[in-house]
Amino acid sequence: MKKNSIIKLALLLALCVFSNATINAMVKSVIYTKGNGFATNGYLAQIHFNQIPRITLPELNIDSLLHSENEIGDFTFGTTLDVNIRMEQGIWFESEEHNIFGIRIFCSNAYSLSFMLSDFRLSPNAKLYLFNIDGYMITGPITTEDIYTEIRNRFSTTVLVGNEIVIQIIEYYSKNV
Repeated sequence: MKKNSIIKLALLLALCVFSNATINAMVKSVIYTKGNGFATNGYLAQIHFNQIPRITLPELNIDSLLHSENEIGDFTFGTTLDVNIRMEQGIWFESEEHNIFGIRIFCSNAYSLSFMLSDFRLSPNAKLYLFNIDGYMITGPITTEDIYTEIRNRFSTTVLVGNEIVIQIIEYYSKNV
């Protein structure tokens, strides 16, 4: 009985955190049938994925995670990896209308990935997108209004299915984005 109470409390706390996160803005995350995300959002697939640098995260010990206990019981959802990714690790592409930044994050045995961006700033003319490489899930656009400037310029992403995620910033030359 105690275990259920703890799980309900954790779920309630998670709902409170998510409901507070919607105060600033709602960031759209869409699940598409395989590949249709790029058909609908063609500007995201303008760069061939092989041209975008890939950062490989350390391999996770899934068995260890599944058999470890945490503060709320014996179920472990995932783990946190501290990673310091800099803009210099990605690549910028230029076109007549905008610049596109891209970087891929890969973790070989992950089922899904999510990110906490901190000390993160976007140009007022920029939009951030995260998506898996098959176009099944797309999160964005994320704009300057979505970044928590009061808390070290942070933004938490939704969970994206897959072991490889593309982080892309489209910076438009015009302020009318």
